[in-house]
Amino acid sequence: MAQNQEQILNNFKQQKRNGKLSQAYLFIDAKNDQQALIKKIVDILSDNQDTSEDYYNVFNLEVEEGKKIISVDQVRNLMEEFQNKTKVVKIAIIHEAEKLNPSSSNALLKFIETPDENQIIIFIAKSESSVLSTIRSRTQIVVLPSTSKEELQASLVNDGVSVEEAELLSKVVSDLDAAKELQVDGWFFNLKNALTHFSNLLSSKSYSAFYEVEKSLVPLFDNTRAYVINQVFVEILKDNLIVNTPILDITLRELKKINFNVPLQVIYESIALKGASHD
Repeated sequence: MAQNQEQILNNFKQQKRNGKLSQAYLFIDAKNDQQALIKKIVDILSDNQDTSEDYYNVFNLEVEEGKKIISVDQVRNLMEEFQNKTKVVKIAIIHEAEKLNPSSSNALLKFIETPDENQIIIFIAKSESSVLSTIRSRTQIVVLPSTSKEELQASLVNDGVSVEEAELLSKVVSDLDAAKELQVDGWFFNLKNALTHFSNLLSSKSYSAFYEVEKSLVPLFDNTRAYVINQVFVEILKDNLIVNTPILDITLRELKKINFNVPLQVIYESIALKGASHD
């Protein structure tokens, strides 16, 4: 029987308390829409509290731009981060684990089989069968639940959220609790408005977009919500018909820097400058 989000989180908390955590997990995220849940699980595994520095001991590995697979060199570079023992929990997250080929998978085997007690590796894939058996057989498999966007939108509207805001929320989170959390103190509403204004300045190639980052966006920036912030911005660009343009290409390239712990302010200021100067 499939578990819901609350059950999954409670199971991880219990495993943590009892010292029964696995050191290798395979998360099945069929719709690639459970980033918020994965972040909560990672927080449990790493003892992260909001902006604790432990958050920055999470290392993400994904397919490089223009490539089709995760290469052996990428894996080896990641493993270098885990060579030294540490008292702080370090977590490696392998996105699109189905893109690991036999060579890059084999490069991970020693790490999976003999990790330090404070090291955890998480593989994320859309299906169990798409991951090589050498990985599957060495991991604890966790199937993450999926909620349809339509169901989430209907629940939000029933709770009094506007249709427009419910639609945007359903594009960046996948469960009602996560959506409600984003609405506390009007944070999501203010973020949507600030990013919409920023988007309008970008579309007019105005350099004032650079100053708008510190004025309106920085007060709303939260490293623990970086994925949500970036996804909201991309959806706003699309809704404003800023597609197939240099602005969207620039934005998508710059947003990838979040995986290397580049601050949100630096990323968005770079988007502002490059967006205003593009031909």
